[in-house]
Amino acid sequence: MTITLFSSPKAFTGHFGVIQTNAFRSWAQLSDTDVIIFNSDDTAQAVIKECGFKTFDVDANKNGVPILSQMFQTAVSKAKGDYILFTNADIIHFQTIVDCAKHLSQMYTDYVAYGHRVDLDITEEINFKDGWDKDIQSAANQRGVLHGPTGIDYFLMPKASFERFNMPDFTIGRPGWDQWTLRRIRELGLPSINITADNTVIHQNHDYSHHKDGIQGVWEGEDAQKNRKMAGGSHHAFLTISDATHKLQDGKIIKNDVSALRSFYIWGVTKPVIRPIFVNSNILYSWLRSKLGGAF
Repeated sequence: MTITLFSSPKAFTGHFGVIQTNAFRSWAQLSDTDVIIFNSDDTAQAVIKECGFKTFDVDANKNGVPILSQMFQTAVSKAKGDYILFTNADIIHFQTIVDCAKHLSQMYTDYVAYGHRVDLDITEEINFKDGWDKDIQSAANQRGVLHGPTGIDYFLMPKASFERFNMPDFTIGRPGWDQWTLRRIRELGLPSINITADNTVIHQNHDYSHHKDGIQGVWEGEDAQKNRKMAGGSHHAFLTISDATHKLQDGKIIKNDVSALRSFYIWGVTKPVIRPIFVNSNILYSWLRSKLGGAF
């Protein structure tokens, strides 16, 4: 099997240059993959050439932010094999992601897999000598922090699964689209598989200096508001990694158990006819939030 990994980086300057170089070089270590980089600027070309990655451009919005749905569609059309892996450009991947894909391909023809990330401070370029992966995982075990269930930095799936999505024209790097994706997976009846137990990914911590308005601009700016609107509004149906239908653990599929109340919420927000009642009723929304707390 071949997995087509794809991403779109920020400029390779300052700390972003360091962490994206680390991420790109980690992807180059993976077997059974090819890599597509979208909308890269001149600062990325040396690392892209070193790693042997392919490049394509897709449309961007008026603020220069690439359109995510076009990235997915192009990755599907250009992929060498039957599987695609979207990832953010600051994520270090290990060979376990390929191992997970191979396990899942033996069990499913349709699915979407994702998982938690480990947040880790990395300030220098990694030496990709023999054993580099064990060194980084050891550092993650000592200093890393497992991110909560709302942070999703990668999606692995067969091409055929994405072709059913009908994804709106979200922009990359802004909120809303990943939660929309989790909801869409449920609407389509696809298995959603949390592979955290068998696959560690490293998110290299960074600031938000790439946006002129910093973190506020990324999470609350014009592009963020448009993404949220396409995803269903400010109180859009919010699902998380914890709502996966299954888990992959030690190479085996385990059904994911959630509470009866959480199951009721998932049922409501993934039924288009019922969803407006859940997301537009302040009384129901507030009650569910009070009962589900942090899981909401």
